[in-house]
Amino acid sequence: NSHGCCGRTIQRDQMKQPLIIATLFALMSMTSQAQWLEDIEQDHAVGYGYAVGIPYNISGSPFASQELAYHGRYYLPVSEDFSWGIGTPVSVGTPGPAGLSLSYALALEFHAGMGATMESKKSFGVFASVGFGSFDMLYLTDDGISIRLDRSTYYGPYLGTGVRLYYRGQPVGLSLNTWRNMNTVLGKVQVISLRLLYGL
Repeated sequence: NSHGCCGRTIQRDQMKQPLIIATLFALMSMTSQAQWLEDIEQDHAVGYGYAVGIPYNISGSPFASQELAYHGRYYLPVSEDFSWGIGTPVSVGTPGPAGLSLSYALALEFHAGMGATMESKKSFGVFASVGFGSFDMLYLTDDGISIRLDRSTYYGPYLGTGVRLYYRGQPVGLSLNTWRNMNTVLGKVQVISLRLLYGL
């Protein structure tokens, strides 16, 4: 009987071990996740820019738009001068008297040097991003019967790159952004936007 009792005790202890290990692993994961969330920093910038749409075929019509831009960024510092995170470049523009342009993207971003983190003391920085987004053109059209809103959506892969530097003592960013249209209705179009951004 004593042997049977000892055997059952050993079995219970063996069953407890995986449960204890799983509990410890879960606690470690939760602690690591909480630390990861605490390390997240954010950066916001506003500015203005100019965008052009360049069709690849002769039948396409080029377009241009002046923009008001916003760029939000949530990132994890890797070191004092390097970080990676998620960026949300957005803009609103005026391609003409009866039109409006909207652009938006969600991108994975990498920043080095100035502005890469809150702790960076560099006077020059660079950044690059890759993601997916859209550049939309909206026009009011009067066909003689009614006025309707026409929308052309140029969506596809998004790429961005740029630099940060001081201009007259103020930190500014200059970014070059592009969308490669995948909307087959509109044909092959490359949208390019040049933006000057000021940190908030």
